[in-house]
Amino acid sequence: MRRVVVSGLGVVSSAGTSVEAFWANLVAGTGAFAEAASSPGTGIRVGAVIGDDHARDLPLPSLAPLDRSGVFAVAAAGQALADAGLTTPFARPERVAVILGCGGGGLSSMDEQFRRLYAEKSARTRSRSPAPWRAAPRVGPRSPSARAVPVS
Repeated sequence: MRRVVVSGLGVVSSAGTSVEAFWANLVAGTGAFAEAASSPGTGIRVGAVIGDDHARDLPLPSLAPLDRSGVFAVAAAGQALADAGLTTPFARPERVAVILGCGGGGLSSMDEQFRRLYAEKSARTRSRSPAPWRAAPRVGPRSPSARAVPVS
């Protein structure tokens, strides 16, 4: 078994948009869920809305093929790079991997594509962003082991 080093962490979540805020909210037991703003009175509980402010540092053209969850994944990867003190380009990108977890990100894009495929009978569908799968190439690693791990 090969050893790995976790050198940086990043988080964009309804429980916090930084590692420090996320951890503090977890330890304090602060709730990260609220009633869906788009469905008031239904009692449906969803993850709290995350503001768009952390996307401000990403170059706009790089956001074009991403949905909200993709933007959040790229922002979290950027936080992890900063936390690790790494700068791109990497001297040996084949030795760098990005491991990301995403619990349900990209569902709105999937809904849109299912609607196009089944309701509109369109043969042309394309996911805008399988969230974490788009983040790794945007931050520079080229390791064959670089992967995204969907978690729920």
